[in-house]
Amino acid sequence: MEAVMTQLEVMAKPPVKVKLEWCKACGICSALCPRAVLEPDRDGHPVVAHPEECIQCGICWNHCPDVAITSNYK
Repeated sequence: MEAVMTQLEVMAKPPVKVKLEWCKACGICSALCPRAVLEPDRDGHPVVAHPEECIQCGICWNHCPDVAITSNYK
């Protein structure tokens, strides 16, 4: 069963960390996220828009060509 994060966990720290200095704003992570956790900002860089929806599936960090995304929980 999918484990959606609790509000307390989300407030403690976001589910993923995006290293903006490494990110080239390709949009792969936002496009592949099955729960729409990541959304592009006005420059195309991903922001954690819906952290409570993250299920730690790993799609975003495993497909990031810049290795700019890491999990704060795994």
